[in-house]
Amino acid sequence: MSSNDEQLPIKMINTPIISLLALSRNLSKITQELINLIAKVFNESLFVTHTAREWIWGYEDPLLKAVKRLPIVGQFVPDDHFGYFYRQNNSDNGIFTVFTGVSVLPYWHTSSCNQINGTDGNWFPPLTSVNKRLYLYSTEICRSIYITFEYHSSVLNIATESFSIPAEVFYNSTINPNNAGFGTLDSGVLDVSKCKQGAPIIISLPHFLYAAERYKSRIDGLIPNADIHRTVLQIEPYTGFVLNAQKRLQLNILIQYDPLFDDLKNLHDLILPALWLNQSATIDQKTANELH
Repeated sequence: MSSNDEQLPIKMINTPIISLLALSRNLSKITQELINLIAKVFNESLFVTHTAREWIWGYEDPLLKAVKRLPIVGQFVPDDHFGYFYRQNNSDNGIFTVFTGVSVLPYWHTSSCNQINGTDGNWFPPLTSVNKRLYLYSTEICRSIYITFEYHSSVLNIATESFSIPAEVFYNSTINPNNAGFGTLDSGVLDVSKCKQGAPIIISLPHFLYAAERYKSRIDGLIPNADIHRTVLQIEPYTGFVLNAQKRLQLNILIQYDPLFDDLKNLHDLILPALWLNQSATIDQKTANELH
C-alpha cells in the first residue's frame, strides 16, 4: 500500500459503536441506555469515514474514549482506539503466555474444538505425506484447522505439494458433526467474538466462499471463486517448509437489531463484510538456491 492509498477515505460500518452495543447487551438496561445516550451526544451514525490507514492500523475513537472513563462500564472497553489490525504487524501476533498448565482454549463449546493442534502454519513435520491431514493453529480465527493435499506444484523449480483448507472445515454441525463445538451459525462463517474482546467479529472466506446461501444472498456484488478466495500452502515435502503461502480471510461484522439505537431499530440481523485480505509470501531465489 502506497502512502497515497493509506490516505484514501473509506466509508465503512461503525465497528466501535456496533461493538459497544454488543457488549452492553449483557449489562443492565440502564447501562444500555447510558451508552446509547453517549452515542447520541457524540452524534454517532451507523457508517463513518476514515482513511484506509486508520481503518487498518487504528485511530482514537471519541466514543470509546468517553465510555472507557465511565465507572463499571469502562472495564469492558479494552482500548480507546480501534483498527482492524491495531497493535499488530506482519511479525507480531501479540503476547503469548506459555507454560501456564492450561492445555486447551477457553473459546469453544467442546474439548475437541478447544484443542491446540499443529504448527503455526509456517512449517510442518518433515517428510510430508500427501495422504495425511496437516494441522495448524490460526490466531486470526482462534482455532485449530487442517489442510489437505490438492496437487503437485513447484516454487522456483523446487518440487512442492500444494495443500489447502477443505470446504468441510467450514461446514456447520449438521453437515460436519465435528464442528458442533464452534457455535450455531450456518456453514461458512465463524463467530470469534469471544477471542476478540467481545467485538462482534465473524470470520469467513472472501466473498463468503463455502458459506450458506442465506449469507450471500443478502449482499450484492459477491462472486465467490475458489481459485482466488481460498488459502493455499505450497510445502516442500522433505523439510516440511512452506515455500509459498496465499492466506485469504474475510472479516465481517454482526449487526443486530437494537430498539435503543435509532439506526438499528428497523434492521434485521445481518453479517456484513468489512474487508478481506490476501496475505502472500514466497521464498526468494537465494533461499531457493540453498534448498536445491
